[in-house]
Amino acid sequence: MATESRIQNALVEGAASLGESMQEKLHDVQEATGEYFEKGVAKARELESSVESYVRGKPLQSLLLATGISLGLGLLIGALIKK
Repeated sequence: MATESRIQNALVEGAASLGESMQEKLHDVQEATGEYFEKGVAKARELESSVESYVRGKPLQSLLLATGISLGLGLLIGALIKK
C-alpha cells in the first residue's frame, strides 16, 4: 500500500510539474507570437507609407504599373483556368 501511495504521489507531482512546464512554454510562445505580430504590423505600416509616397510622387507610373500587374495576373489566371 505504501509503495502504491508513493507511486501515485510521484505521478501526481510529475503531472503537476509537466503542467506547469507546459504553461510556461505556452506563455513564451504567446509572447513570441505577439512580438512577431507587432513587428509584422510595423513592417506593413512602413510598406504602406512607402507605397503611398511612391504613388503620390509618380501617379501615372503607378497607374500603369497597377494596370500591367492586373493584366498579367488576369492572363495567367485565364491560362490556368483553361487547362
